Amino acid sequence: RGRIDVVVAESIDRISRDQEHIAAFHKQMTFLGIPVITVAEGEISELHIGLKGTMSALYLKDLAQKTHRGLEGRVRDGKSAGGISYGYRVHRELRADGTLTTGERVIDAEQAAIVTRISRNMPRDCPPAPSLRHRTTRALPHPTAART
Repeated sequence: RGRIDVVVAESIDRISRDQEHIAAFHKQMTFLGIPVITVAEGEISELHIGLKGTMSALYLKDLAQKTHRGLEGRVRDGKSAGGISYGYRVHRELRADGTLTTGERVIDAEQAAIVTRISRNMPRDCPPAPSLRHRTTRALPHPTAART
């Protein structure tokens, strides 16, 4: 009752792609006498952990490089690479194929006026904290407040 008899997964990388984590997991399961079986590899051995663990780690590195390259391309194209800065809002248009554009930003006039006012009222040698306190005391919305 409550005992695990076997761990079943699609593949080793569905358990973890981190070499240290998958090795520790396999070591614990081996110590407890619990086999780890995957659809892709069958019963997992130390050889699987070493080889697939390395391949998974390389995959994560490659994925990170491709992701960063993709984000850099978005920025080069004048698009947003994620998130939204205070003073802007998301702008989407319907394409001919029925999908929406992504990464477009337009200036939010109301928020931009606040940014401009704060910038104008801040002496050049003044840190931003006093201006932020001023904004807070004036009950201006926080940049991450929900937008409608």
